[in-house]
Amino acid sequence: MPYVPVAELKDYVGKELGRSEWLTIDQERINLFAEA
Repeated sequence: MPYVPVAELKDYVGKELGRSEWLTIDQERINLFAEA
């Protein structure tokens, strides 16, 4: 993902900046989030 200065964010609306792999959200992850 490229670095985008805050002042230029409006220029990137609707553009794809990059992708990441899918992340499995299991019950353990949900529980850890709930405890935070």
